[in-house]
Amino acid sequence: MVTRPYHRFTFEQRKVIQIGVAHRQKATEIAFTLNVNPTSVSRELKRNRLRMPILYAIGPRKRSF
Repeated sequence: MVTRPYHRFTFEQRKVIQIGVAHRQKATEIAFTLNVNPTSVSRELKRNRLRMPILYAIGPRKRSF
């Protein structure tokens, strides 16, 4: 079995993820921007769910009822 070396996101990549989350992008869209596997982005989001604050400068979230 061939395994890939473990890869950590850089600080700049994490900032791109944070901005993507603030713009309510899907993990697949963020992954496409970073040219990485969508699973890696979703794992990063799950791992750091509470540590990534939402950028409130973007504006309030829209609610759909």
